[in-house]
Parts: sequence; C-alpha cells; structure tokens
Amino acid sequence: MANRPLSPHIQIYRPQITSVLSILHRFTGVGLVCGILLFCIGFFTFTTSEAAWKEFLTIWNSLGGKFWQWPLILSLHYHTLNGIRHLLWDIGYGFEITTVTQTGIITLALSLIATLLFALFCKLI
Repeated sequence: MANRPLSPHIQIYRPQITSVLSILHRFTGVGLVCGILLFCIGFFTFTTSEAAWKEFLTIWNSLGGKFWQWPLILSLHYHTLNGIRHLLWDIGYGFEITTVTQTGIITLALSLIATLLFALFCKLI
C-alpha cells in the first residue's frame, strides 16, 4: 500500500482544450485580482501626493512595469471573452463538443488579437 502513487490519473491523463481553458480562466481571474490591487495602489498614490504618483508612473512605465501590463491586458481580454462564452453556455448554446473546441480556439485567438490592438491603440508597443 505504501508504494502506490497518490494520484495515478495525473500520470495517464491527457489535457484537453476544455480543461486547459478552464484552468486558464481561473488563473486569469486570479491575475485580474492582482491587477485590481495594482490599480488600487496607483489610485492611492494619485490621491496621496504628486511625488508618489510620479514614482508610481515611473515604476509602471519601466521595463518591469511593462512586463506586468501585457499579462494583465491579455488576462482581461481572455477572461471577458471566455465569460461571454460561459454565458452562452448558461442559456443553452454551444454544448456540442466540436462547438466547445471551436469556441475555445476562437476565444484564444480573439484574446490575442484584442490584446495586440489594445497595445497598438494605447502605444504600448
């Protein structure tokens, strides 16, 4: 009994697009909570003093700040589009396995496109 693996399903399980997108939806939700915390810090520095706000902007516009902006923007777009997909499921549309796979791929593609368009529009590139 002691030599048996705890989770043998992990060794034989092959990830499917539905499970990967579900996990990604949860991760992006957590990422957006972190983004809200950054937004609150920025708002706090804005209301505190001009020097604090300038320091926040310096950090936010640095290479490290840009490193966090891209995943936050991508998370926002993916989580929103996947949420719309879930709302369609809630009203009974798109449960066929081919439709689930197609809408998952479309959601990923539109998220990337929306992120790039947003970055171009806001001059992040």
